[in-house]
Amino acid sequence: MKTSKKLSFEELERELSLENSPFEKLELLSEINGGVGGTVDDYIIYFQSLGFKMTIDNDGNYHYDRGYDGPPIIPGNYAMTYQNMYGSYFTYNPWVSLNNGGWVIYAPPVYSYSYDPWPRDSNGNIIMTYTNNMTYNYGIANGLSLMKEYNVTLNGYTFKLYEVDLIYDYSIGYRKPTPNERYNCFGYAAGLDNLWFADNMSTSGDEAVLNFDAFLGMFYEQCSESEADMIVLYEDTSMHSPYHAAVRNSNGTFSYKEGGGKLTENVSYSTFRNDEKYSVGPERYYKLK
Repeated sequence: MKTSKKLSFEELERELSLENSPFEKLELLSEINGGVGGTVDDYIIYFQSLGFKMTIDNDGNYHYDRGYDGPPIIPGNYAMTYQNMYGSYFTYNPWVSLNNGGWVIYAPPVYSYSYDPWPRDSNGNIIMTYTNNMTYNYGIANGLSLMKEYNVTLNGYTFKLYEVDLIYDYSIGYRKPTPNERYNCFGYAAGLDNLWFADNMSTSGDEAVLNFDAFLGMFYEQCSESEADMIVLYEDTSMHSPYHAAVRNSNGTFSYKEGGGKLTENVSYSTFRNDEKYSVGPERYYKLK
């Protein structure tokens, strides 16, 4: 979406003195009393070896009801770390207290999104051509992203996608981007971890909207929430200006990038929409065609 403050890249370059300036398998690791286990099955076996009696439901969640004399489980002592499809590690506490005094270990997070339509070379890199254009974006905290524009041709359509080349950090100046700063919410929803669907601030159109709409039209169709692989939030009821997208996981939770910020995974719909950044505007659900 366009901002009210638009400069050409050349103007921005002068302003910042740049010219003079040098979804679908998760590997689970269990942390048990400070040690590292293997898979979630190892995690369960460990507790069963200590005498915990567990049952498993149809969704793959393990339940433990301690009754009156069973051993207690303290959730904070048994945090789990998992690796997502991009190789990043996140803390995941699978324990939830039940009203009846029992505990449940939720099944590992499951992603419904694993579709990757992008053209790639033998090394797995997206095949793309640099347009010799650059732009910038304010979608990171305490700074802005300086981006290179690339053409990516897919099914006869040329997408304009953006690679973060440098970060201008208001506190320390220029630096390289972190992994999270290399892609945004639209990129994440489209299966990318190193490119943005972004607006070229030197043009009158909004490349983020144009290209993401093209991606949706090419691979997705509208559907109900229960069928959905993705949810898209719009600025208003015209439904012409998407401002955020999130993956809907097969277990009904949502995962999304916050611009060039953190990746939030496996949260409920209410948690997602109660976030003040994503609480406004209508929504649409989409599934793969």
